[in-house]
Amino acid sequence: MLRRIGRGVFALAASRAGTLVVANLAMTALGVTAGVISARALGPAGRGDLAVLLYWPSFVYSVVDCAVMEIATLRVAQRPEGLRAHLKGGLAAALLFSIVGLAVGYLALPLLLRPEQGPLLADARWFLAYVPVALLAFVPQGALLGLQMFRSVAALRLSTSALYLAGVVAVAVTGHASASTFAWLAVASLAAQLPIGLALLAGRLAHAERGGPLELAGRIKDGVNLQGARIANVLGANVDRALASLTLSQTNIGLYQVPVMISQVFPVLPQALAELLFSQLAAANEGERAALTRTAYVRALMLSTLVAVSAASTLWFVVPLLYGASFGAAVAPATIVAFGGVVNGGALVLKSASRAAMCVRPCVEAEAVGISTTAALGPWLAARYGLVGLAWSYAAGRAVCAAWMVARVPRDVSGGWRGLTPLSSAFRGEVALALRLLGARLFAAPGNAG
Repeated sequence: MLRRIGRGVFALAASRAGTLVVANLAMTALGVTAGVISARALGPAGRGDLAVLLYWPSFVYSVVDCAVMEIATLRVAQRPEGLRAHLKGGLAAALLFSIVGLAVGYLALPLLLRPEQGPLLADARWFLAYVPVALLAFVPQGALLGLQMFRSVAALRLSTSALYLAGVVAVAVTGHASASTFAWLAVASLAAQLPIGLALLAGRLAHAERGGPLELAGRIKDGVNLQGARIANVLGANVDRALASLTLSQTNIGLYQVPVMISQVFPVLPQALAELLFSQLAAANEGERAALTRTAYVRALMLSTLVAVSAASTLWFVVPLLYGASFGAAVAPATIVAFGGVVNGGALVLKSASRAAMCVRPCVEAEAVGISTTAALGPWLAARYGLVGLAWSYAAGRAVCAAWMVARVPRDVSGGWRGLTPLSSAFRGEVALALRLLGARLFAAPGNAG
């Protein structure tokens, strides 16, 4: 059994697409480890300060990034010989968007921070450096994706994540831990992506044509067009964090980083299924699309349910063990967020199916109703039930978002909403098929494995 599992994992890691999946999982593990170490070094209140210092700059980046990485990927994939011009154009666009982000962030931070968070304002403004650093760093990564250099992308992501973890460990061991220090480490590790990414592209750059149009206006136009759907996804993923920053004490903000970590880890596997589905639907005929979507959707729900049940049975001792006894209050909200991740996993797959049908409106609508639900319930529930109330508002928002996607995903890629509910025989048939396949894998004779 262990040998078959090992062979399967090795085969996945060896494939080009699988390399990215494994790299993303490893990055998540490194990020969680760094989060645990920083939380133990800072305590709940200090972890809350770190969350505030990094959250708002990263949020500003997400709003103004205008798909610089995706545009680089598309341009390089379409005309790889123009790599040099594509990089220059991407970096120029990133600088322009950075100026906008820095101005918006500098003016908005005094309005976003609560009065008791006033002492953090000066540092938070310095950490707006995150905006240009992130925008510039992701341009080479987009170029690598456009060239289908997936192993180089994996190496880039893993190396910078490992650098951050090493810095966190060094700071914690030497006793120099502070929210400001950890925040600068995050910015520095992200900045390292730019030179490493350019170094990985050096061989291709040497053979790329010189000169060529930067197409800056076209890049900005395409980026702005893509940004609407991206902003909806960013807001949906961050609304509970924003409410935590605006409504909770610094200690509770620090505690809520455990549920936040859960909400960030959960989408890794459903997102992989969503990306796979997108590529399948692009090549599938009309008769195959509904079955492909339903299969991916049901398996995302099953995987997410398995992870949620595992989390519910282990978080009560894992969280205090990793983070310390002072984080025990984060167990209940983290468990609620874990079960909210079940429906969120299904929604990710349906959004991918909708985008494959070139229909982005349902995705934006779903996030709008989900965000509105969390925003409406969050302050009220947080005021009455604290962390648990905020977690329930997150779960409610994700459930409403998922229900909207079930109802609104285009019929030509879903077969209709009834087939996406447990009441349908098609849904139950997908569950039974997945269980049979799992049983066949687990109990296959050694000679038939693989």
